[in-house]
Amino acid sequence: MGQDTISVSKQAPPVIDGEIGADEWTAAARIALDHQTQPGDNVAPSQTTEVRFAYGDSHLYVAFIATDDPAGIRSRVTRRDDIAGDDYVMLYLDTYNDRRRAYVFWFNPFGIQADGMFTEGQSTGRNFDGNIDKTWDGVIESKGQLTATGYVVEAAIPFKALRFPRQDVATWGLHVERWIARDGERISWRPISRTGSSLLTQMGSIGGLRVASSGPSYELIPTAVASTVDGTSAPRDGQFDAGLTGAWSITPNMTLSGTVNPDYSQIESDVPQIEVNQRFPLRYPEKRPFFYEGGQFFQSPGALSLVDTRQIVDPDWGAKLTGKTGGNTFGVLTSSDRAPGLRVASSVAGFEDNASIVIGRYQRDLFKNSTTGGFLTDWRFAGYRNTVAAIDGQIRLPLNTIGYQLSKSWSDDPLTGTSGGNASYVWYDFVGRHWRLFLNDQRVSDAYESRIGFVRRRGYGMNSATLGYEFQAPQTSWWVRVRPFVVARRLETSAGLIDESYVDPGVDVRLARDISIYTYYSFHQDAYLGREYPYQFYASNFTVNALKRLTVAARLTVGEGVNFDRARPMVGNALDTSLTLTAKPIPALDSEFLLLNSQLKAKAGNAAGVPDGTVLFRQTVYRNRTNYQFTRAHGVRSIAEYNTLSRQFSLSLLYGWTPRPTTAIYAGFGDLLDRDPIPGDVHRMGDELRRVRRTLFVKASYRLSR
Repeated sequence: MGQDTISVSKQAPPVIDGEIGADEWTAAARIALDHQTQPGDNVAPSQTTEVRFAYGDSHLYVAFIATDDPAGIRSRVTRRDDIAGDDYVMLYLDTYNDRRRAYVFWFNPFGIQADGMFTEGQSTGRNFDGNIDKTWDGVIESKGQLTATGYVVEAAIPFKALRFPRQDVATWGLHVERWIARDGERISWRPISRTGSSLLTQMGSIGGLRVASSGPSYELIPTAVASTVDGTSAPRDGQFDAGLTGAWSITPNMTLSGTVNPDYSQIESDVPQIEVNQRFPLRYPEKRPFFYEGGQFFQSPGALSLVDTRQIVDPDWGAKLTGKTGGNTFGVLTSSDRAPGLRVASSVAGFEDNASIVIGRYQRDLFKNSTTGGFLTDWRFAGYRNTVAAIDGQIRLPLNTIGYQLSKSWSDDPLTGTSGGNASYVWYDFVGRHWRLFLNDQRVSDAYESRIGFVRRRGYGMNSATLGYEFQAPQTSWWVRVRPFVVARRLETSAGLIDESYVDPGVDVRLARDISIYTYYSFHQDAYLGREYPYQFYASNFTVNALKRLTVAARLTVGEGVNFDRARPMVGNALDTSLTLTAKPIPALDSEFLLLNSQLKAKAGNAAGVPDGTVLFRQTVYRNRTNYQFTRAHGVRSIAEYNTLSRQFSLSLLYGWTPRPTTAIYAGFGDLLDRDPIPGDVHRMGDELRRVRRTLFVKASYRLSR
């Protein structure tokens, strides 16, 4: 089965240039990636890969020597964290050696990097990529080059970028992989069993590290943003904002960070979602550095979102303490948010006041790979208080996982008095070599409220089950797996109505060369305005990454759907489509075309008396995102988007120079225009565009550390 532990030696720093010098890496430990885990089941790989490790006073050094036909290698000169679709090599480092979390580093053949934090148990099943939080950023030096026999990547990972306990001689968990994109082939150092859902418990180790400290005692990131906005309803408005974010490494595994007048400007818009005919709020991911860095300390293993920092909309300041000592992980975050005071009228109590937020998290490691812990959140504004206390945990065995989240809220409102509610989520997950069973029970009371969490809906009890059987290709083949499945959910509202309930039989197929098909038929039922609406539809998802210059992802849903309109609720004929085409004609250029469409038409004989074929709603979103990268450090990007629901067209252009994370200069331009509808026809717009807003901005930040 090969070695499972390597011991590294200290050596002089190699030159990180993507070339293996004659006098470099002479004392390095060496491993080979000998196991193809996809599409084959731990069979011999199609290509050889050697990985070398060494360390110095301040860095861990790693070199990858990957053999391949250069004509088949997929690699682009692109932005950091944007190497999906390329060939890459991948490194996991579990610096606490507890098989619970690991730093993850990817490098494409040009040495362009991506990184993140892997947390065991954050997703279920064998979809290990779903466990990775890619918002973590480390300052890493890496270079790669294509060669006549494949490619070489060298990297230097500074110890100061990592958190780990103090030890005279450290041993860390280690896992190494390689991805060959054209064949959908994953190659691993250690064999990975298809029985069970844990990755880190199957990793090896790297030992012999004599690292006294993890580096900087402080880090400071000053930020400045200058912008001007010109709108149709307001004169030109210029603005300048400056802020400061800092971090102090109290110990190698404990960090105190803070921010004053933080920069929360986004240089890129959220990926669009269909907004029409939605009964419940949509959730968007966190993109703001102060909140997402160290965000793994505030994660919970279950489905209830106990902390959603996007609820902190416009903070004046924030402070955060995170760390791990022994088996204890903790995090405390506090902030002052000006947004609530700006949303109320000047005559209302709390006008221009700030909301105060406190979040506390503690987690204790149990046994080999289990945890228990709790949350306490508090949100206060203008005499109103919302407090939520929760406990959570999971017991992980080789094939079975049992988990729970139990939460209680208390709210004090000066106008309505005191209220409180409960929420719970418990689940069981079995992942065998072929069988997969997932069961859960989720309940949220009518009075449950969490101002700092994300609560999609309240007042329901829900049971769900997933059962699947996986047929697996025993060796390299044209197919990888076929998994027939059935997913069932029953949700009952507090009023006793069956709502958002369904039975979905389907099949999940993965073919060679990274082609996947996920399709199912749904027997569905929703409740609206005190009435239940049964309906059916067919859905299918396709992803094709077999081509070097073009990738395709599509979704089609056709059948019936419910019109959530109080004036004319009914079941109609629905058609939802999503199509994403990503073209990569040359290594420096990629362009993504996105089409989203959702529509519902009335059926004959409906209770509202609407004529057959009448369009009840229609929304279409067209979006193009194009990026040209001059070098690894600087490039230009454009986004053009048109939304038929808002009848708005937006265009943005951005130049970015980012030599390393949080050291950057951006200069951008944005235009937002709309079209008025033709009188008497809300689905057709006039020809004239009028400008709603034009924005120009320059943003600069610089990372100082010691």
